[in-house]
Amino acid sequence: MVVAVSLIVGGEGCSVTNGSGEMHGSLNVPACTFSKLNPIPLKNGASYSLGVDFFAGEPFDSTTPRFPANQLNIRMESSSSRPEFADALNFWVLDSYEVGRCIRGRTNPDGTPDWNEGYCDRSPGAIGPSGEGRVLVGIENEIVSSAFALYYTCPDLSAAVALGSCAGGTCPDVTFCPGRGSWISFAQFGSVTAGGGQGILGRDFKVNDGETIRSSAFHVALCDKSTVDKTILGRLPIPTPQITGTLDGSFQFHMDPRFR
Repeated sequence: MVVAVSLIVGGEGCSVTNGSGEMHGSLNVPACTFSKLNPIPLKNGASYSLGVDFFAGEPFDSTTPRFPANQLNIRMESSSSRPEFADALNFWVLDSYEVGRCIRGRTNPDGTPDWNEGYCDRSPGAIGPSGEGRVLVGIENEIVSSAFALYYTCPDLSAAVALGSCAGGTCPDVTFCPGRGSWISFAQFGSVTAGGGQGILGRDFKVNDGETIRSSAFHVALCDKSTVDKTILGRLPIPTPQITGTLDGSFQFHMDPRFR
């Protein structure tokens, strides 16, 4: 039996909005109970759909040329209440410069790509509607990581993380978590837009307050964080994941210092 869960932001205490987005997919969360009296099972690929209009963008700017990467945490939530009471999907950008290069898709004068092919997929099937590439998401060598928490729907559970190619061999076995190949496409990332600009992007590039971030699409393949952590540490037995599944979606919001 497939159980549909649809959560739309609204109501008293949830009126703060600063963007728009949605995510949808299928989840397997066999231990999910919203409360002891009103269980909400998410089993056997239950459908999950969430409209989102609250976002937080928290920058972590580099303060030294020795470590030049400017980072950014993007959080999309089911409400503007405290994070521990909302379903939320996070994307942690570890290097805004590399994301910018992937979006632009600039080619150097000698014909070589001005993007890191280890972080960015610009193969023909991966190019978005505005010419944007896919920034790879995962837990190994990727420059973007992602985590998903069901703190509103299933408050007793831990979070899940997105798995990438898993080429480094640190991911749980596919018998535990079969999903692989997470990614996100940005049509706009601050001052950088898809296909825009042929000049050299500064190594200190970052998204500033007041600028827009627009993801044309994303896909995350989820695995329970506890299962992932125990696998990486080699601690047996590896626990059966409490949450697996996939989510797809898109979003757009403005960076605002009031929302961190």
